[in-house]
Amino acid sequence: MTADNISAFTLGSFNGDMGYLQGINQRDMKRVVVGAEGKFNLISTDWKWETFAGWDEMDITVQDPR
Repeated sequence: MTADNISAFTLGSFNGDMGYLQGINQRDMKRVVVGAEGKFNLISTDWKWETFAGWDEMDITVQDPR
């Protein structure tokens, strides 16, 4: 570089050699919810009730295409 009188140069890259950079992501969610409510009278007293139950599952898959 000294012999050619070059004091500096720019070096850069467009990352073209890295290939496809987009990841492959997939999310699967499963959910079940059930509930019930009711009322009844016991010993001259009115009662009301509510209940519910739920179940969730989340599966996440991440893949690198390289």
